[in-house]
Amino acid sequence: MQGIIILNKTDLSLDKQANSIKLSFENMGHSIEILRNNLTIAKISKNNVELGIDADFCIFLDKDIELARMLEKAGIRVFNRAEAIEICDDKMLTYIRLSGKGVTVPDTCSLPIVYREPYATLNDYENIVKQCGRPFVLKENNSSLGMGVFLIKSYNEFISRLETCRGRYLAQSFISESSGKDLRIIVIGGKAVAWMKRENYSGDFRSGIATGGKGEEYSPDNEYIKIAEKCAKLLKLDYCGVDLLFGNKGPVLAEVNSNALTQTMEKITGVPVTEIYARYILSCLKK
Repeated sequence: MQGIIILNKTDLSLDKQANSIKLSFENMGHSIEILRNNLTIAKISKNNVELGIDADFCIFLDKDIELARMLEKAGIRVFNRAEAIEICDDKMLTYIRLSGKGVTVPDTCSLPIVYREPYATLNDYENIVKQCGRPFVLKENNSSLGMGVFLIKSYNEFISRLETCRGRYLAQSFISESSGKDLRIIVIGGKAVAWMKRENYSGDFRSGIATGGKGEEYSPDNEYIKIAEKCAKLLKLDYCGVDLLFGNKGPVLAEVNSNALTQTMEKITGVPVTEIYARYILSCLKK
């Protein structure tokens, strides 16, 4: 079977991961090609999806939902599926999908779409404080690697952040007991395969590796494992990283990442995550 790995056109953050996945497939005797997203992969021509590639399956490490949907329309099995990527890429969609399903999420409100100034008012701020408390977290719906995530302590700070914002934003309760730390769990095929605690010792409330967090070995309660697996199954993900906060009453979902990085996880735990993912993909293709 011929496979491809699609990377974003300009972002390099997943290049090492793509090479690791490629090596895992090659070690099992399967060829796979790495491609950067470009205009030649797929298009609509003569009322049908026309492909510029030859592949049976695709590991999609980009977030170009339209391209993923075209590949699926043309009959290519995409890992993860387009709908799952779309839901994970928009954190508000993630919370909506998981609400009422036995997964604890922070109290969250979606900021209205605003096309011109003022971006927000004192009344907006006061309503958020009523719903989410203070301080609260202001988060870009499509944020990644810790960018576009702020801890808001005052109205002036809220307005100044919004003035530089682009896209959709949400506000949610700050889980203070988990400030600067969380649990990252990798789930493949609905089963948790690796996990680590992440903690930022610099005082930053964000715990991700990209914002200064350090990965550590950790043995979570089974409740955390079950919640991570539930999130992956409800979102119909082949592969993901589930980030859980340490709430006073148990796990609280921070977010679900459809393209969670593997390098630090493999280094900390010794678990060959990309190899497990490759074997899972091959098992799916045999069905």
